[in-house]
Amino acid sequence: MAIPLVTLTQITKRYGPVTANCEVDFDLRPGEIHALLGENGSGKTTLMSILYGLTRPDSGEIRLGDVVHKWRSPQDAIANGIAMIPQQFRLVPSLTAAENLIMGLKLRGRYGDRLREVENRLNELSSQYGLKVDPSVRIESLSMGERQRIEILRALYHNSRIILMDEPTSVLTPPEVENLYVLLSEMIEREQRSIVLTTHKIREVLAISHRVTVLRRGRKIDTVDAQGLTPSTLVEMMIGARRVATRSKRDQRREDFDIKNPLIEICSLVAGKAASGLSAINDVCLNVCSGEILGIAGIEGNGQSELEAVLAGLLEPTSGHVNFADNESIAYIPSDRNRHGVIPSFTVAENLLLRQLATAPGLGKAPIYQSGVSKRMQELVERYEIYPSDPSMRIRQLSGGNAQKVLLARELSRRPRIVLAAQPTLGLDVAAASFVRNQLLEQAEAGAAIIVISSDLDELMGICDSVAVMYAGEICGVWPAQSEHLPAIGAAMAGLQPCISADLSEEVDRETK
Repeated sequence: MAIPLVTLTQITKRYGPVTANCEVDFDLRPGEIHALLGENGSGKTTLMSILYGLTRPDSGEIRLGDVVHKWRSPQDAIANGIAMIPQQFRLVPSLTAAENLIMGLKLRGRYGDRLREVENRLNELSSQYGLKVDPSVRIESLSMGERQRIEILRALYHNSRIILMDEPTSVLTPPEVENLYVLLSEMIEREQRSIVLTTHKIREVLAISHRVTVLRRGRKIDTVDAQGLTPSTLVEMMIGARRVATRSKRDQRREDFDIKNPLIEICSLVAGKAASGLSAINDVCLNVCSGEILGIAGIEGNGQSELEAVLAGLLEPTSGHVNFADNESIAYIPSDRNRHGVIPSFTVAENLLLRQLATAPGLGKAPIYQSGVSKRMQELVERYEIYPSDPSMRIRQLSGGNAQKVLLARELSRRPRIVLAAQPTLGLDVAAASFVRNQLLEQAEAGAAIIVISSDLDELMGICDSVAVMYAGEICGVWPAQSEHLPAIGAAMAGLQPCISADLSEEVDRETK
């Protein structure tokens, strides 16, 4: 067995009450592709950020060969032969490929001479690896696949032996994905470079990796050889044996609702543009009835943010339509609270009154100081357990959980018929997250039609009646939010089955089992 190039031992990293990595062990051997697999929030990116020097662990050890290292910054990792190719490329669009590579280098001699040296070296590497990149072309004129080639060339230029790739195919077209597979294989076979592939796509893992490490909720589940692995085995490792909490007071099924009279109708919706050049949302059709909670699941970047924007009226669809039974009774809990939900510099009272102030701007702040309005503000603060319980506090002085409660108080106290909630508990502690979920359940009991878009599958399975999976901008199926359907839902999230209509989801569910 080859001696590992890199060994991470007992890596732990916490962010306040959240443990991103808990005593994680990981090693990388010479000439291998080691896939790091897991759901959103499993700790993959944090672990790689620690290895690259972007983040310092609270405890644990990084070892290259027999030498223990403590990175002060990515410069230390780069100096020791480690490169990272992020999901969001670090390139300046207005500069050329060569100009991007020369940034950060210690120049000796005239800039023009050194730039020509870089261009010549890039041409050599492009020819050697068949990457076909013109060093003098500006980044802004290149496709996402071509930009990724430049990031790879940057790693090759620095002669990095260890390359960390974060979701490397998320912005690529299918032909570009195939080309990347070939390139990675050549890099490890010819030069014994080693690659860590952070991904959620099981097909990629099985196609090109040698070993797989699965993380779940910040903990390492296992490291296994990829040869002989099956998709179902990996799905089970990713999601585990979960018990699904039932809905408060009742456990509804689709046939229990008035499906002939939905409050939300999404028909043949096409909108947005993904980095690959394709539509971010492609032919999405969904209905939600009174009293129903429909969850939208999927790995980030598969069209959920664009769907949220269309439903909230922030993005115009290319085609198709969305019909709400009552356009005047819609509550919106946005994924970006500070941008679309609250105004941090305003007080709690002012944020609670934003809807009224928006429709009657001439009133200014006067309504806040009327005795009846002031009493109503205090009632909302107490009912929604906002702390500190002072309506004159500014939002920026509150914790994230309490700021989210202010948003909930404003939107849900009106008893809306329709609720759109995107990532409603993201970044909240356990108590605040539980409070938010209970509020959504109460709205459903009162008859609201609710769509919850969340990267937390446990959350969706716990409060939703059914779960629709988005992959590559399409709906892959709709399943009841029950434990027996988790394998099919997990497989759909990983792209292991083609997108299908909702009425075929049960058939696919049986096949997955």
